[in-house]
Amino acid sequence: MLSLRSRRLLFSRWCRYTHWEFWPVWLFYIPIVFYIFWLALRYRGATLFSIANPKMDFGGIFGDDKSNTLEPLASALPASVPASHILNASTNSEQFLQLDLTYPLVLKPNNGYRGTNVAIIQDEASAVSYLKKHSQQTTLLQEYIAGEEFGVFYIKPPEQEKGFIYSIVNKKFPSVTGNGVNTLETLILQDARAVMMAPTFLQRHSQQIDRVLVKGEAYQLVDVGSHCRGALFLDANEYISEKLSDAIEQLAKAIPEFHFGRFDVRVDTIDNFKRGQNIKVLEVNGVTAEAAHIYDPKNSLFYAYKVMFKQWDWAFKIGKKNKERGFKPVKLKKILQRWLQA
Repeated sequence: MLSLRSRRLLFSRWCRYTHWEFWPVWLFYIPIVFYIFWLALRYRGATLFSIANPKMDFGGIFGDDKSNTLEPLASALPASVPASHILNASTNSEQFLQLDLTYPLVLKPNNGYRGTNVAIIQDEASAVSYLKKHSQQTTLLQEYIAGEEFGVFYIKPPEQEKGFIYSIVNKKFPSVTGNGVNTLETLILQDARAVMMAPTFLQRHSQQIDRVLVKGEAYQLVDVGSHCRGALFLDANEYISEKLSDAIEQLAKAIPEFHFGRFDVRVDTIDNFKRGQNIKVLEVNGVTAEAAHIYDPKNSLFYAYKVMFKQWDWAFKIGKKNKERGFKPVKLKKILQRWLQA
């Protein structure tokens, strides 16, 4: 529960800050949904996008199991993915502790999305607590990879030998810096960006909000590269290069019939990212992934819709080509059933 002072400060910030990036998710997607309806008429197929990646379950509309999408990479290019284990609902704490683990590590749902229930685990007790809390889900345990995080959106028309990088987003983790006077709560509420996620940050760091940070002390508010968890998404299209494109092409070719989606990756330095070196793939997302650079605060709403409309046009165009190659789109009824179960 926010204090009265917190609610007043939060309300004043909301009144002054109206960038579309912080709109409710459903509101932003309304025009995109109508555009998808129009594309369905234009390409004469309501669900052509479901075979943009014909070897992925539903083309990646709802997110294939993360372990399944990473498995081809792990087989062909083992150095490109973090070490991982699948923990089923039947895995108990004792079996988990028998694994050869190094902390920190990452635990997340094997078929989750938008950063839901993703956690950076620092010790054994936290790991056991996480597994007990999420005992009904199939959990993917991954080696923690430090460094810079990027989302690289890749598109490859089936008739072409090579694809191209459509978008790059650099995911930054916001922090506040102490001044020796203010508490963490006040620093969050006074920060022009952090205040937009204040309820989330204050709850997440509830044990620390009354602590006064010493002058110059940096306090990281986010540790997961998800926009809805508070990560800052920056346009990084300037990093597109021939070397990086070749590295991403190699990753894409390791995944059967992968034509359209985003690689979420970490790399030790930006220079190595530009060179296409030391890249570790955390996740591979299919047809409903986004060219997430649009969320950079510098980008306008008009620009965001332009990019998203073009992205969905590619999804239908690739789906049409794949249908001509013999792949069958998923029926709309099945998609709606899956959506209701998600």
